[in-house]
Amino acid sequence: MRTTPVFDKNNPLRDLTYVTTNISGSEVFYSNELAFAECDYDHKEVKLLDIASSQISIYPLYNERLINVNEDGTSSIDHLNLKTSTIVEIYSDVDYRSVFISNKCLCEHLRIGGNVSRIPVLKDFKAKYLFVNKKFFSGDKDNFETERELIAEKNKRKGIQPFENIIEHGGYVEFIFNKSFVPYIIGIHGFKKYNLENSRCLKHKLSIRLLKLINYYHNEGGYRKSRHSRAFDLKEFMGFLGVIPKSYRTNPTLLFNKGVNPALKEISKVVGIHYKAETFAFPSGKKGRPSISSVRLVPLLMEETNLSHTQEGVS
Repeated sequence: MRTTPVFDKNNPLRDLTYVTTNISGSEVFYSNELAFAECDYDHKEVKLLDIASSQISIYPLYNERLINVNEDGTSSIDHLNLKTSTIVEIYSDVDYRSVFISNKCLCEHLRIGGNVSRIPVLKDFKAKYLFVNKKFFSGDKDNFETERELIAEKNKRKGIQPFENIIEHGGYVEFIFNKSFVPYIIGIHGFKKYNLENSRCLKHKLSIRLLKLINYYHNEGGYRKSRHSRAFDLKEFMGFLGVIPKSYRTNPTLLFNKGVNPALKEISKVVGIHYKAETFAFPSGKKGRPSISSVRLVPLLMEETNLSHTQEGVS
């Protein structure tokens, strides 16, 4: 990551800050709760969230309350004492949750050439919410079971705005994260990750959201070490995908043929995680015609993966 020093002219009392000019090699971290978030982000906005969140630093957590120095002098975060409230308190300092990214860098990653005007409307982007379950850390364990049961009983999800503010400067954009959102993206114990370059190379509108879902189960990392998801209700599954065409919502078959399946194929090619969507249909309507009602994401068997590659070569 390359940075360029700049002086914040809007706040002369503020220390010298740095604008990110190269994000190649950066990694996107996200909690499991964020993988299953419901949102109204379109493809570019999902990428924009990835770009900004990849630049959040974990180092403010290395303080006297959480640091653990080993005998060899190396240090690590004391996960057992890490609480959600502690993270929010530490990141109350606006400088810890602010990132500065050049317009050029944003354009390159969003694949919009040098046309700054094609960056998503930041005012609209800032106003949007993600709907997630509450994030817990190891230090929250005293209240964890009670809180989890309470959430499950009420079946409510928390609406949260990722950004407190987004400010356009001359040549770069300042992203100030909501302190309550930071625990979902700082990349410590219990998080998934992927390289930002993968995000840049995924062109299909549903690929990134689907990558977050299947990455949760990849390498037996899901619930009870399962490599496949439970069967999601179709409406719930659509909520995970973000903004999708109206035709996809009214025609589930079109959603999978033109949306989900091509996206999973692209993920397989770009990222190397091979999954397929299994759909389940039940009779609906007066004539009892079957309609897709739920979907499950399962890993492709090795022979299926090889067959797919062979077919690509033939075509």
